Amino acid sequence: MLISLSLPVLVLAGGLTGIPGLNLLKGFKLRHPPPPPADTLPPAWKPASRLALESLLLRPVLPPLTGRTMGLKLNGDPRTLRVRMDPDSGLVSAVPQMGGVDIGDASVQPLSQFTGDLTRRSFERQMSQRNLDYLRQQSQETAAAAAARAAPGGLSFKLPSPLPRQVQSLLGPGGPALNISGSENIRLSGQSSWTNQTFGLQGRKPSLFPSLDMQQDLDIRLEGQLSDRVRVNLLQNSGIQIPLANRIAINYKGEEDDLIQELDLGNTNLALPGTQYVSYSGKNEGLFGVKSAMRVGPLDFSVLASKQEGRSERANYHGGGSSQKNTIADLDYVKGVYYFLYDPNLEVSPESRGLQIDNTDILVYLDDYNYSNDFSNSVQGRAFVDTSLTCEAYGDPGRCDTTSVRGTFTLLNPGADRDYEILEMYGPRFKVIRLTRQISGDQRLAVTYKARRVGPNNTLGEKFSVGGQAVTEGTSPDTVTRVYMKLLRAPATVVTPNPNAGFFVRDSVFARTRDLELKNFYQLPGQNIDPSSFKLIIRKGVDDPPVTSIIKASGESVPYLEVLGLDSYNQQSGQQVPGHDGQIDGTYLSSGSQQAFVDYTNGILFFPDPRPFAPRIGDAYRQTAGGQSLFRFDQAVSNVLLRRDSLVGAPEAPNGANIGIYDKYIVQRALDAAYYMDFEFNATRTVGEINLGRGNILEGSEVVTINGQVLARDRDYTIDYDLGRVTMKRQPGPADQLNIDYSYAPLFQQ
Repeated sequence: MLISLSLPVLVLAGGLTGIPGLNLLKGFKLRHPPPPPADTLPPAWKPASRLALESLLLRPVLPPLTGRTMGLKLNGDPRTLRVRMDPDSGLVSAVPQMGGVDIGDASVQPLSQFTGDLTRRSFERQMSQRNLDYLRQQSQETAAAAAARAAPGGLSFKLPSPLPRQVQSLLGPGGPALNISGSENIRLSGQSSWTNQTFGLQGRKPSLFPSLDMQQDLDIRLEGQLSDRVRVNLLQNSGIQIPLANRIAINYKGEEDDLIQELDLGNTNLALPGTQYVSYSGKNEGLFGVKSAMRVGPLDFSVLASKQEGRSERANYHGGGSSQKNTIADLDYVKGVYYFLYDPNLEVSPESRGLQIDNTDILVYLDDYNYSNDFSNSVQGRAFVDTSLTCEAYGDPGRCDTTSVRGTFTLLNPGADRDYEILEMYGPRFKVIRLTRQISGDQRLAVTYKARRVGPNNTLGEKFSVGGQAVTEGTSPDTVTRVYMKLLRAPATVVTPNPNAGFFVRDSVFARTRDLELKNFYQLPGQNIDPSSFKLIIRKGVDDPPVTSIIKASGESVPYLEVLGLDSYNQQSGQQVPGHDGQIDGTYLSSGSQQAFVDYTNGILFFPDPRPFAPRIGDAYRQTAGGQSLFRFDQAVSNVLLRRDSLVGAPEAPNGANIGIYDKYIVQRALDAAYYMDFEFNATRTVGEINLGRGNILEGSEVVTINGQVLARDRDYTIDYDLGRVTMKRQPGPADQLNIDYSYAPLFQQ
């Protein structure tokens, strides 16, 4: 402490010599020792004994920037210490550098001595830091203790007790007292706008005086007592929108032998222990009324008459996760995320078995329709609906299809944690792009790649390019070089429906790109799902009891789970046996590809049919009855599935197809939803953050338990009362039961 107190004096004394005019003072003169000869050895300012001692104590550290001992620490030292070790000799050299240039002599030490010296310096540094932290903590605790001992702020009044002695015997001794604290914040602002060319009503001149706006915020705290047993507390803040945050309470606390132990009026609470007779334990903080705690001999009982202004709820989590029961309609498939690289129905024929495309040859482009970011990593592109018929670029120049869109496209980065990834749900020949961000509106998605057509007996054709050419368009000097691409998603403004029917017309130009978007993925309301707990029931309509199967004319019952292609195998024996067991199959087999119907990690449900609730199969989608299918890929997928019926009937039939959710321009939930999927599963949590789904949690109302053991706030968990978010510091085990009881203030009081 003495050094730190004398430090400013030393610094001031050291700086006096630099004051202008100091040497002009009468009788004041600085004396400097005469300079020694330049060739003096040893240097005159260092005796030989000191030089010898420095040689023995030379350490691999940065020397101080000045020769004087300073109490101030210089931050941002630009120098570095370059350390090298010679493994042959076992010596370590350290040279101070700045900007890659040596600025001092090297110190050479044995490795053992260097490590010992490094350990000592590390210990000194850590000890100094810990001492500093300890002193800082002691200072904070001392300040907090001093603030706690200080008298309460605001105005305090102590009045003589006007109560008679008989009343004092009941309410307790002590006189009335009142403490008022708070603040009143008044903000006055104004704005005046005028111009010298103002047009207005004749005879009226605009005022130059600003229009004033005044806002007031009142925050008042009143703490009072009528006696030692009766206290009054009032909290009022005009800036708080939650009524329960403004509190008024009158509390009476009796003696140990009194009949009335406690009496609360105003804002109060109720706490119940968890017993076999009380199904809902915990606290209820949202009460306003009267509560009395009384004692008669060994019997304690409470009387409560109140209005519940806050509501109580309980959240249950099992196995470190949450138990989910949700329903998803057939029209809630994931939109704007999954896309084919090409229309598979055009590449499935006796001559073609699809396209072989290497992932390294795939380039995906996106025009996000945002002109503010079109200046970096973007190219001018032209995306064609049918790249095989583009004039003078692909295929036969005599056949042209110039249907395209132009835009500024950005090259996306591949990778599951970046912009997109390549999936093989239907095998390596029918690859699918999964975007990490959903696209919508007038955003355009395009792609370029190189492919080989797979023929009969898996023969490969010549490699050809789909897009990728840079073509200069226009006439000089107004020329633009654009990259030609294949359009996967057209902007919504050019995909128009039939104005009379309200359905998309498949034969229209841009509507053909709609077949490239997959409509058979559904996002489940949970991730990291426990497969053993997963249950799925598919029903038609909202009848009670629910309709979960098709009753055929023979009386045979076919569950919708089988109808939609999710139950083609009997797996009760642990093996894939053709048949049905009423459970969703673990895998989907097609062309050597093995993919799960349910992605339990990311919470994704996949149906094999590209349009599961209106598959384009059967005679309705053939050129002639029993002839070639117009949608050969869809028919090939259906042929792999082992199911006794499909959704190909009229809409009102038990096997009715719901075409509207795929082809209607405007889909309405109340009118167009026909099938529903009921899910039940346990979704584990990899992080200890739980969203209660409620805001405005009443402070102190939560009771968090694991297997009945109450957890402590700030030690086992933290809670954000405004957002309703609980962060667990102690993660529940797989078999643990986590309960969170809490009260919250509704936004609108009833």
